Amino acid sequence: SPDQSSAPFYQVLDDACPETNTYVISNGVSTEVKFNVYVYDAAVASGITFGNMDIAYVHCEMRICDTDAENCQPIC
Repeated sequence: SPDQSSAPFYQVLDDACPETNTYVISNGVSTEVKFNVYVYDAAVASGITFGNMDIAYVHCEMRICDTDAENCQPIC
């Protein structure tokens, strides 16, 4: 849904740590965050079904970390 608070939803990261079906490539070690999400598997695990042309919305909240002032690598 275009509304970020509507259900059903699937959380990709929790406190910078990957949820099931999310694989972090890099986070907290450079100016980029890279991760893969197996969207279909995540949807099925959450009880979400997709038709052939359904739209999936992705909403994002970010925390910016200053690597000069703090350790930015999450402990998962």
